[in-house]
Amino acid sequence: YDKLIMTGKELLSADDWDRVYDMGEALDKNDEAVALLKGAHEQIYQWTDPETGELCKVKIDCLTRFNGQLTIVDYKTTDSCDERAFRASARKYGYKFQAGMYAEGVENDMLEQVRFAFIAQEKNPPYATRVFYCDDDYVKAGKLEFHNLLRRIAHHLLHSFAIAYPVARNHGVLNMLVEIVNKHVRH
Repeated sequence: YDKLIMTGKELLSADDWDRVYDMGEALDKNDEAVALLKGAHEQIYQWTDPETGELCKVKIDCLTRFNGQLTIVDYKTTDSCDERAFRASARKYGYKFQAGMYAEGVENDMLEQVRFAFIAQEKNPPYATRVFYCDDDYVKAGKLEFHNLLRRIAHHLLHSFAIAYPVARNHGVLNMLVEIVNKHVRH
């Protein structure tokens, strides 16, 4: 126990461990979700945006070939797997932006169009699990949001303006912004 504490890693309580185990058991009952998760996990993709010259990086949950199509899979916990409720969460947390940015990164590396799927799992028993596929228009709109924000960042950095964080509630976006700003501040 003392050695684990010294690593600085957070330990799960017995209740949390039981909940994670139960969530895994529930997810295993969804054959489609299980099949989607058979791929490469925690992959990092880096690329330089050709328009702005900014270095971009994403880390995806899973990349798999499902039904013959390269598919990015992102696992989300949610209050409800109801379609309307999950769509509201997607708007609230910027999932469209995420889908567009992740697709951009993988497509730049793999030179192949990807499909994007969310595996949503409820946080409370019975831990319902549902797969949501993003249509091409959703991903395309996310790419547009990503490129618009990237252009704003590049413009502000070029002209030394303070950067506003319009999507700061999305921690992945905030981390990307901080990395870009730090890169420019150091140079």
